[in-house]
Amino acid sequence: MGKVTLYGNRIEIELAQSEGGEAQSPLIVPWTKPSTTRRKAMLVPEGAVDARPVKAETRTKLLRAIARARVWLDELTSGKVKDTRAIAEREGLSERLVRNAALARLPRHRHHGLICHAAAAIR
Repeated sequence: MGKVTLYGNRIEIELAQSEGGEAQSPLIVPWTKPSTTRRKAMLVPEGAVDARPVKAETRTKLLRAIARARVWLDELTSGKVKDTRAIAEREGLSERLVRNAALARLPRHRHHGLICHAAAAIR
């Protein structure tokens, strides 16, 4: 082998000349640089509805958490409880968890208003 040159879309390979031989044209091989970013995708068999079903116990935990958060949101908006701190103390959870769960589904402006209302009630 004589010389290998790498281009953006091809590789050129020039073979070494033998003594007294004539020069040969380079061998050109189409080539593209592989992508440096990895694609993360799940290959789903054709006709498959759900390739990775959720375990029953995981689904149950998720549904209970959603239901609990809805109850908390209803209590906050109706005024049955003063703030997320009261719910957290009652449930034995952190206030942050209660606040994030209960207020996660609200639009940003309602979320802010509810927090301001609760802060005013504390004072």
